[in-house]
Amino acid sequence: MKAKENLLKNEIFLNGYSIKEFSDKVNISRTYMSSVVTRKKGLSPQKAKDVSNALGVEIQDIFEFEVKEVK
Repeated sequence: MKAKENLLKNEIFLNGYSIKEFSDKVNISRTYMSSVVTRKKGLSPQKAKDVSNALGVEIQDIFEFEVKEVK
């Protein structure tokens, strides 16, 4: 699941966290969290749910659902 552009970063800062502080809170490395915020990487659905819960928002508010075609 990819973060919606700028929304994840805004929610993190609006909740009073730096990227490092928030990544520690949700047990994701700072470098990986930075990649998620900049949309270079995504999260598993469970980790995305953990992140949204920690921010007090609905998962669909800050993440885009990716549908992958199975061959």
